[in-house]
Amino acid sequence: FLFVIHVVASLNAFLIGESTSRHLGFDPDKTKKQVILLAALLVGAAVASAGIIGFVGLVVPHLVRLLAGPDHRIVLPGSMLLGAAFMLSADLLARTVVSPSELPIGIIMAIIGGPFFLWLLMQEWGGTHFDILTAQNLNFGFNTTHLIENVSFEVPTGSLFSIIGPNGAGKSTTIGIISSLVNQ
Repeated sequence: FLFVIHVVASLNAFLIGESTSRHLGFDPDKTKKQVILLAALLVGAAVASAGIIGFVGLVVPHLVRLLAGPDHRIVLPGSMLLGAAFMLSADLLARTVVSPSELPIGIIMAIIGGPFFLWLLMQEWGGTHFDILTAQNLNFGFNTTHLIENVSFEVPTGSLFSIIGPNGAGKSTTIGIISSLVNQ
């Protein structure tokens, strides 16, 4: 946390450009290396202790930035505090929603983070770049091995959807196949 206090002024100077940051007396290259190293160490420690909790790093800083503006003096500590509260809430939900069993927290994070990420994209692009997507009786396989059989869905303009399932169920494969078919 003390390191964050040390670099907030430099990060705020980055908001107006790297050359301006340099003219204001900051060393952008040194700050970039320090921030990247610290972020890698902190993320590694968090993943080693808590597992992969994908979307917290996407949702929380953007939410803080939307609520409080771009000033890193507010965004960085606010992200730390809101991130902790967000993870505690997600953990509580994961432990209680299917009690007495426990839902993996990564699923809760994906359910919240996936739609939030798509909402951010729609805001960035004005919400007008998504066309209607329809697939009927989608089949895909290699030789005699069927990977996807008779999958049908429709995504109307402006709506969001997510694919949820256990690891190895074919979610990424399905998205990759649909993407390659759409781009043809």
